[in-house]
Amino acid sequence: MSFFIFFSVKDPLKLNINNISNNMKKILNLICNEKFWITTYGAYDITPENLVFMICLTSDKMKVQLQNNDQLNDELSGLFTKYDYPEAARNKILIIFESQETVNREHEGSWRLRRN
Repeated sequence: MSFFIFFSVKDPLKLNINNISNNMKKILNLICNEKFWITTYGAYDITPENLVFMICLTSDKMKVQLQNNDQLNDELSGLFTKYDYPEAARNKILIIFESQETVNREHEGSWRLRRN
């Protein structure tokens, strides 16, 4: 049994989070023309609503464009239903867009400071 499969069987929420994140990347690849990555954090293992998806971008311009795209945000949020994330938590999970430009300006270039 592979490590990933073993890990996923023990933590089905983590498997859902990975699936959601991978699908977010596919959706964003269609509309985002700059480098990005997605990081997740939170104590979802304590309460499933304690989860944040941070979509990390290069520019403030792209950050604002994606934040204001209601269709995109609905599609990203819909992934929680598609992957059967616990229903009571779905509307409480945060999806945050952030840019390297903002992190440089407000957090001394440190994503760790931005996250806290």
